[in-house]
Amino acid sequence: MTRSSVPRYAEVLDSLFARTTDAFKLGLDSPRMLLRALGNPEQKLKRVVLVAGTNGKGSTSALISGALQAAGLRVGFFSSPHLLQFCERIRVNGELVSPTEVTAMYKTIQEVEHRCQERPTFFECAMAMATMTFVDRDVDIAVYEIGLGGRLDATNVLDRDLAVITPIGFDHQKYLGNTLTEIAAEKAAILPHDKLAVVAPQKPEALEVIEQMASERRCALVLTPEPSNSDGALIVDGETLTTRWFPPYQRTNIATAWNACRALEKFGLTRPIESFRRAVDNFSWPGRYQRLEQDGIDVIVDGAHNMPGVAAMCAAIDSDPKIGGRPIHCVFSALRDKAVQHMLAEIDKKTTSQHFTPVPSSRTLTLTELRKLARDRPVYNDVSAALVGARRAAAKDGGIVLVTGSLYLVGEAISLLTGAARDPAVNG
Repeated sequence: MTRSSVPRYAEVLDSLFARTTDAFKLGLDSPRMLLRALGNPEQKLKRVVLVAGTNGKGSTSALISGALQAAGLRVGFFSSPHLLQFCERIRVNGELVSPTEVTAMYKTIQEVEHRCQERPTFFECAMAMATMTFVDRDVDIAVYEIGLGGRLDATNVLDRDLAVITPIGFDHQKYLGNTLTEIAAEKAAILPHDKLAVVAPQKPEALEVIEQMASERRCALVLTPEPSNSDGALIVDGETLTTRWFPPYQRTNIATAWNACRALEKFGLTRPIESFRRAVDNFSWPGRYQRLEQDGIDVIVDGAHNMPGVAAMCAAIDSDPKIGGRPIHCVFSALRDKAVQHMLAEIDKKTTSQHFTPVPSSRTLTLTELRKLARDRPVYNDVSAALVGARRAAAKDGGIVLVTGSLYLVGEAISLLTGAARDPAVNG
């Protein structure tokens, strides 16, 4: 093979993201065919944890991964979406897979995909690359965050030892159903037969569905209680997990991750509580109530992009001792398939001013749509200009800036605020 025939990383990203423009599809036949064409690497995984839910599944997955790593294990972690770089989706012991590795694995996929009846999707390729990486790196356990739903998500082809379900709410109704019962059934479909699952606090109608499916599959459930709070300490079943301040929703994620790690003790995969405490004390998950600063102005970036996420973010604002009633100036954008009016109505209650901008996605609200939504509020051509407008407002009244509504927006804002490199622009 000549040097010129080796695909460059930017070309790989272009090719990968071109797959997002295909007709959207969920299903297990296509990922099974892709893995079979690759020699079934998933069969070589030692232990697997699947994490589903509407909100909190990324943070919970990261907490589980961090705790297992702190216990001395080699841990693979597959998450989505990414904020800055595709490589964020695949990690081993916190280290991102390299662009060189992504390029090589994608070339392997291209060489075998002719054996598949359908062209593999973007997400199926990403999941396959994660699995290839985890096998190649000989991880002790692999933690996979579900992409969408559960029943027909590509990760559901994996034989899992433990399933975790974070809080379930309304999102992606077009694909998952219009009632909480329907959505819960899609997510509960990751429950393994004759094994174990950990469940975060749920609304009664969602929990009823989960319990029914668990009974049918003889899957033992560990139900996570709402964590208690004593003088700022987070306590679960009498164990103090941390005294550090976390938003209320993150405290629920920590409690759920703790129960997941306890459930994994049967495989000899965890150590005493000290390793979990270390993981929590060192925990951060970019784009989820993340604090930044620029030119002396405090900035909070939060990827809330559905109603449950916005409600959780608003509760975090109410409990945040560092806000203390200061004015909040919001940079907002969203994708057009979200409940934008309802999200914005809740955000308006917490913020002094709102600054609107499109985001780098083909599904973004356009400038015309944003102007109609904003009415007499400022609309900017890009995220950079919107940040400048919000920072100026905050500088006048001693306020803070909140960036929210879309993970695409949050990723762009983090890059602008920190100077962190982003992957080349691609479709998506």
